[in-house]
Amino acid sequence: MIDGKAEALWGKAEWSEMFVDIEGVDHEKPYWGTRFKMLWSKAHLYIFAQMEEPHVWANLTRRDAIVYRDNDFEVFVKPDAAGDEYFEFELNARNTVLDLLMTKPYRNGGKALIQWDATEVESAVDIQGTINEPGDVDSGWSLEMKIPYTDLAFYGKPIVPVEGRFWRINFSRVQWEHQVLNGAYFRKRKNNGSLVPENNWVWSPQGIVDMHYPEQWGYLFFTKEAKDYSIAIKEWQKFEVWDLYYELMKYYNRKRTYEGFNVAGAIDDSWTWEDYMDSDLFYVKLYPSEGNYYFVLDHKGNLQTKYYE
Repeated sequence: MIDGKAEALWGKAEWSEMFVDIEGVDHEKPYWGTRFKMLWSKAHLYIFAQMEEPHVWANLTRRDAIVYRDNDFEVFVKPDAAGDEYFEFELNARNTVLDLLMTKPYRNGGKALIQWDATEVESAVDIQGTINEPGDVDSGWSLEMKIPYTDLAFYGKPIVPVEGRFWRINFSRVQWEHQVLNGAYFRKRKNNGSLVPENNWVWSPQGIVDMHYPEQWGYLFFTKEAKDYSIAIKEWQKFEVWDLYYELMKYYNRKRTYEGFNVAGAIDDSWTWEDYMDSDLFYVKLYPSEGNYYFVLDHKGNLQTKYYE
């Protein structure tokens, strides 16, 4: 039963590491702990998350409201690691859900399809204390999700996990400073009326305050027995390609042109490449020193892996 509680079944799963700041471990450590567990079956992905929180509050109750305007827990999942589309779920302590489908990242012109609904997902929240009661101190809140693979499909068949395969996934917790007005919780505001910025705590650091860089998410391997997995060298090579892309974006933001970008200064000298660039376009083929493939990258952040015949 999905009830938001850590029942006996969850004893089979290991806890994740505690969340860190979205920009990385060298930034301020979160002041409340957050961690999660996962399990899987032939038909579902299961998630259990635990949040330390002495003041559990939530105001939003309408489905598909912008839930991160409350404190929330967020799941970002990309079953097709090579595709553009991915899914996002946001839940607050009232179990209010925002679910959406991203056609691709915002930076590439992606759209958030909020009208999309994961109709078969089950979720529940358990409060360790009392919700929306400023007069006491709570321990925290937990949530549980049961996500059918059939809900994670985009114009086609769902990608059913296979032993040893991976998806890309990340988890985020948005945590606001609060104030109490007339016995109710609200997001805290500065003297000038603007909101105190939220805290963004995550499992896999993004290096930027933006969850919509799926190439920075963690790897979710599916296994029937507890074991360690390592990602293939091709995935490590992609990190190098993405570093080049980030340098390209910095260059364009300074110069307002791609022309003159120094590929050699942005990637290890073990690589070879062919590039084309002008004021509005950038295109490069990147050949790693090992592997039967090469990468194609453009200025919109479209990255493809091409295999030699």
